Amino acid sequence: MKRKLTHRMFWLVAPLVAGTVLLGGIESGHGQGAGPPNAGPGYTPDPQLVELGTRMFKEQTPCRDCHGLMGDGVPDDPRMPRGANFRNLQLTPDLAAEAIRCGRPVLGMPYFDRFSYTDKRCYGMTAEEIGAEIPDEGMNLTARQVNALVAFLFATFVGKGPPSFEQCVALWGEAATTCPRFPKRN
Repeated sequence: MKRKLTHRMFWLVAPLVAGTVLLGGIESGHGQGAGPPNAGPGYTPDPQLVELGTRMFKEQTPCRDCHGLMGDGVPDDPRMPRGANFRNLQLTPDLAAEAIRCGRPVLGMPYFDRFSYTDKRCYGMTAEEIGAEIPDEGMNLTARQVNALVAFLFATFVGKGPPSFEQCVALWGEAATTCPRFPKRN
């Protein structure tokens, strides 16, 4: 049975749809050490986590399927849904980690923490409470892997403007055949 979008669920997804951060007061489960370290103002990603996150983004996780190889929300496969544009991301590192762990109800983003919705760690809701709007389960990631993806996203995409040829080559290498589609900035 498909449930209607409840008032509570609307306020969970509306900030992402609107491109703003109005998620204050939502229980995030970060008391369990699940959030990225040093995720406050002036967040500087750990270089080792950035390196791990880069390898994961390029070789292991399905992020590019919806978010694109340059994190601009243009999927590699045009048949896939458009994901959030990481370059315009308005979430804090903690909220980005929560979105990876918990997915995004209603918006189609799967969750990547195998314990999501088994308790109230995700948006203060259990699977029973969220009902049919529960996101699909993605691959299972550890807290370190989630933190690595967040570090990579913030080091590589967040606030970096539209993708450029130079950024593409820096990430994918000189032999990447897709980089010429991006404008040169030099």
